[in-house]
Amino acid sequence: MPLSILLGLSVALLTLGLYAITVLRRSGCSRQIYSISLVMCVILLGLALAHLLSTPAPVTLTLPLGLPWLGVHFRLDALSAFFLIVVNLGGAVASLFALGYGQHERAPERVLPFYPAFLAGMNLVLLA
Repeated sequence: MPLSILLGLSVALLTLGLYAITVLRRSGCSRQIYSISLVMCVILLGLALAHLLSTPAPVTLTLPLGLPWLGVHFRLDALSAFFLIVVNLGGAVASLFALGYGQHERAPERVLPFYPAFLAGMNLVLLA
């Protein structure tokens, strides 16, 4: 199911933000974080495009998190798939640009941990 894969990749982006906190002082860490973000954005873009082109019916998923009687509801329809394409295309282009630009950053700890978390947040908003 593409919705569970999209959610898994969004959680992986959140985890990448936590990983970025632990490797901030290592050399080449910004290149590594931006490269992984680029790959994840391209995969998310491809999955959203595949859903938009193939499946006309919306896909829903309810996880037993949050309030016991409600749960967390996720939905992927044509409109959210279109905006996932827009968001992840922008995220992929920004990650590609950051591969070169991030090497010259004097204080990468200002941005690096928040970047993958921001990408994950944009994806999760469209799926909620």
